Amino acid sequence: MVRLTENYREALLTSAKNEIYQPHQIIHADGQRENRLWFLEQGFVRSYYFDHTGREHTLAFYDNKELVFPMKVSGMNLQTATSKRYNRRY
Repeated sequence: MVRLTENYREALLTSAKNEIYQPHQIIHADGQRENRLWFLEQGFVRSYYFDHTGREHTLAFYDNKELVFPMKVSGMNLQTATSKRYNRRY
């Protein structure tokens, strides 16, 4: 783990935007170009994909106070899993 400098931390915070998602909402869908990441203030997120047979595979789970970012996996999706979440998007 690396500590952020105060200047870098402030730059991130000033460019961040709070977003609230509903349970089971898709926040990143397969094929969507993504140039953002999330700091999960509260809630639970799951990343998953469907293989060529249509079978669903979970890649990762994210919990409170974790960074969430799309992985470079074909067909990857991000979905909220529990009650409302308060995310900060960068």
